[in-house]
Amino acid sequence: CKSRKKEGDSARVMEEANDLAESGAFSKAAEVFARAAGLAEGPEAARPLEAQAQCLLELGRIDEAVAAAKRATELRPEWAAGFATLGRALLNGGNLQDAVDTLAEAARLAEVAAAAPAASPAERELAEELAHDSREARGHLARHWADHHDVMLRGASFTSLTIRQSFDCRYCRLSGQQGPGGAIWAAGVVLAQQLLSQPPPPSVGAPSWKGLRILELGSGTGMAGLAAAASGAEVLLTDRQDLVALMQQNIGLNNATFACSSGKALCGVYDWLTEPPPEVLRPWDLVIAADVIYSFAAVEPFAQALCAVLAPPAPVDEGVRVGAPLAIYAHNPRSSDLDAEMLKAFEARGLSVKEVGRPGAEPVGNVTKEALQRVVLYEIRPARPVCQPASGGACATAAVAAEAEGGAGAAGGVSGAAV
Repeated sequence: CKSRKKEGDSARVMEEANDLAESGAFSKAAEVFARAAGLAEGPEAARPLEAQAQCLLELGRIDEAVAAAKRATELRPEWAAGFATLGRALLNGGNLQDAVDTLAEAARLAEVAAAAPAASPAERELAEELAHDSREARGHLARHWADHHDVMLRGASFTSLTIRQSFDCRYCRLSGQQGPGGAIWAAGVVLAQQLLSQPPPPSVGAPSWKGLRILELGSGTGMAGLAAAASGAEVLLTDRQDLVALMQQNIGLNNATFACSSGKALCGVYDWLTEPPPEVLRPWDLVIAADVIYSFAAVEPFAQALCAVLAPPAPVDEGVRVGAPLAIYAHNPRSSDLDAEMLKAFEARGLSVKEVGRPGAEPVGNVTKEALQRVVLYEIRPARPVCQPASGGACATAAVAAEAEGGAGAAGGVSGAAV
C-alpha cells in the first residue's frame, strides 16, 4: 500500500532528522524535517513541522520558525506542543501580544490533557512548564506596556491612574492608527489634574465630584474622564469607533481605583459628524473636553457637538432638561486665527465662553512644563434658550433635536471594559 510505504518513509526520515538535530546540525535537520513533513499524511505532518520550527529557532530564522509552527497548529489544533513552539517563536520575534495569546492556548490545551485520567507524567510536566511560560510571557508584555506605552497620573490622597497610549509598535497590537487621540497631550493633563485636585465649579452646585454625571467629548485615551471617575463621578467617555478599544482598555486598567472612590466609567461612540446617540442625550451635570480643536476642520463639528449636549438656561420641552448647564474645555492655543474661528463658532451657536484660572500642572510622560503652561481653561455655557447655528441648519441642542427629529439616529452603544 502506497500510504503505508509513505508513512514508513516519513518515519525513517524523521529518525534521520532527529539524529541530525541531536548532533547540533540544525540547518541540515531543518531540511530533513521539512522532507519528513512532505512525506507525512495530514495531521501526521504536524510533528515534523514543529520539530523543524525548533531547529529554525536555534538558527535564529524566526519568521520561518513561526511559519512552520503555525502550520503545525493548523494541522493539529488540539496539540499543546505545537502551540508552545509557535508561542516561543513569536516571543523570540518580539511579537509579545501574539506570543501571550498563543502560549495561553498552549497552557490551556496542556492542562486539559494533564487532567485526563490516563495522563502521563510527561503530560503533567508539560502542563506545569507551559503555565510557567504563559505567566512569563504576560510579564514581558506588561513590562513592555509599562516602559513604552503607559504613563502614571497621580492625584491627591495617593490616587494614581494608569493611562495606556497607542503608538505604532511592532511588539504589541497597539498600532497608533487612531491618530492624535491615541496619545496624551498637555491639555488633557491639565484638565485631568484639575479634576483630581480641585472641587467642581461653583455653578455645578456640588461640593465634590462624587456622584456627578459627566460626559467627556473626544476622550481619546480617556485621561480626563478617568480622572473624574477616580474622583467619584459617573463618567461616559466618548469618541470615534476606532478609539473605543483603547478607552475600554484604560477603563479596565483603573477600575480598582474607581471602586475606591465610588466612581464609574463607561465608554461609547459619538462621531460629531452624525447625530448624537441616545446615551449622550441625557441629563448631565458637566461636559468636559480637552484639546479637540487642533485644526480648522475640527471647529464646526466640536461647536455643534457642544451645542447638542449643553442645556439652555431655561427648561424646555415641558421642563425636561437634557444636557449639561456647563462645559469645561482645556484648549491648547495653536494660532490666533484658529482661536478666533473657534470663538466665532461658539458665539454663532449662542454659547458664552469665559477663561478661568487654574492651578499649576505637573509634567506627565513626555508632556513638558512649557507645554502645560500654554493650556487655557474655558467654561462654556449656553447663553440663549435655543441653540441656532449660523448656517440656519437644524439645531443640535439635545431637547430640541429629540423633539424635532424623533430622537437621535446615530449608531452608538455604551460599554464598560475589561483588559
